[in-house]
Amino acid sequence: MKFKLVVSDEGIVEKDKGKLARIYFVIDNLAFPEAGWVDSLEILSWWKTSISRLGITSSYELLLFKEGPFKVKATITRSGDVRLLFLEEGLFKEKVQVSTTLSIAQLRVLVFED
Repeated sequence: MKFKLVVSDEGIVEKDKGKLARIYFVIDNLAFPEAGWVDSLEILSWWKTSISRLGITSSYELLLFKEGPFKVKATITRSGDVRLLFLEEGLFKEKVQVSTTLSIAQLRVLVFED
């Protein structure tokens, strides 16, 4: 399984660099929310806070995107791994776009390496 977090300022206008970036996950050949997704860099600090609590003071956390109806639900499994559900909020329910499981250490490396 191929899994990574993409954070890039490629194609972001100069005045918005430092505020906006292309931020999305790649799971195998699927991009979530989509390839090239632009969002506020602020969400990375939200995610770091959430992931630092995961498995210590909480059994699940939501990684929210600021733009659009997208989020990632991170839940600690019985084995201690993290189950990630990549969700799109609909009018009446959430739709799972894709899911994967990885270790808490792998998740922390992905999000904290920026």
